[in-house]
Amino acid sequence: MSEFYRGEKVQTALALFLELIRRGQVNVDDDLELIQAYKNDPEVQELSTELFESQAEVKILETVDRLYLSPNLNNRFFGYTNEQLRQRLRLYDNKELYLAYFVILSLLAMFYGSDSFEEVSRYYVTVQDLEQFITAKLESLKQEADMDALEQAAEYNLKTSAELWQDMPEYDTEIKQLRRTTRNRISLILKVCSFLQDEGLVLVQGEREIYILDKTEQMVRKYYSDNERKEKLLGLIRPAKVGT
Repeated sequence: MSEFYRGEKVQTALALFLELIRRGQVNVDDDLELIQAYKNDPEVQELSTELFESQAEVKILETVDRLYLSPNLNNRFFGYTNEQLRQRLRLYDNKELYLAYFVILSLLAMFYGSDSFEEVSRYYVTVQDLEQFITAKLESLKQEADMDALEQAAEYNLKTSAELWQDMPEYDTEIKQLRRTTRNRISLILKVCSFLQDEGLVLVQGEREIYILDKTEQMVRKYYSDNERKEKLLGLIRPAKVGT
């Protein structure tokens, strides 16, 4: 990283970063000059990635027509704490939150094939297939001989998730608004996916199909470039596959 930057480059990089903080993203329709500066000016990009990213503990995600700001995994300022995420999802306790995390991990596994998290391997995932995938994975994990070691390696409460999921019915025909409850598996999946949709990560159509968005793909590329962490998470969702 250079020790000296020209003033106008610092101003441009700072203007971009402040817009990302304020809005969470910038796009070519509203911020063409800022995006072009980030993509085409090495000095602006270096300031953004080497200085602002590292100091603010965030990542700037780049797609064809926009940039996103995403907090690092342990960022308490720009990201969610467990308590904030429970409130945001209207979950009762950390048991439900751990299960929500597993729903997200399983969704990624279905899109990426649960082998490498390198490339998206399918166009969409159905809610029904996701429910079956999660059920199969948690049932398989319950058979692990050393669950404690697996939980410690993955830094994840697997036993609690498996027990809570098993106690839930798949579906409740008496519930009219599925996303407002976590009393059955389909409702929990839809509630989690509704949160992901609000964050610009997926698109849910007709409470049946889930589509991954560009922001998610960029997040996976940046956050799961750490092979050790990726292998820990992949270990939870291998080897069986459900659906096509």
